[in-house]
Amino acid sequence: MTIKDLIELYEIKKKLFRKDAYRHISNLLREAKAQHKKNFNGNDHEQSWRAFKGKNLEKLIEYIITDEVRRLGLDVTMLILLFTIPKIVKLLQCFQAK
Repeated sequence: MTIKDLIELYEIKKKLFRKDAYRHISNLLREAKAQHKKNFNGNDHEQSWRAFKGKNLEKLIEYIITDEVRRLGLDVTMLILLFTIPKIVKLLQCFQAK
C-alpha cells in the first residue's frame, strides 16, 4: 500500500460519488487498512498502519484539494499566494511599526 494506491482508491470513489467523494474518506481508509493488513509482513500491523496513515493522509488531502482547485480552473500556486500575501503584508507592517 502506497500513496498511489490511496489516490487510486480515491479516484474510484470520485467516479462513484463525484463531487461528494471527499465525504467517503473514512470508508476509503477502512478499505486501505484492510489492503494494508493483507500485504503486511510483521508483528504489529496497527503500529505500521498508524504510521502509514499519518504519513499519507495529509498527502491524500493535499491531492484532493489540488484536484478540486484545478477542476475549478484555478492555479494552485496562485491560490496559495492569494492566501499568503495578506499574511506577509501584515508581518511586514509589524516589522515597520517597530
